[in-house]
Amino acid sequence: MPALTPKAQVSLKVGRRLAGYAGRMIRYRRQNALTPEKDAEITVNLTPLLFFAVGYVAMRALLGTLMQGQNE
Repeated sequence: MPALTPKAQVSLKVGRRLAGYAGRMIRYRRQNALTPEKDAEITVNLTPLLFFAVGYVAMRALLGTLMQGQNE
């Protein structure tokens, strides 16, 4: 396998970093320096909601087309 150029290595690292980010879309972290046991982190994954929304819109478009075809 040929050695990667520095530019290819950087883009590979960025790609890996972005691939790891895909699971966590919204992340909120609150840190308290005086009492670290009160640190809070909330992570919300919006990927299932995105899939549902795209599927819902696609099915509505498909059903609308079928219903319009029946009326003609």
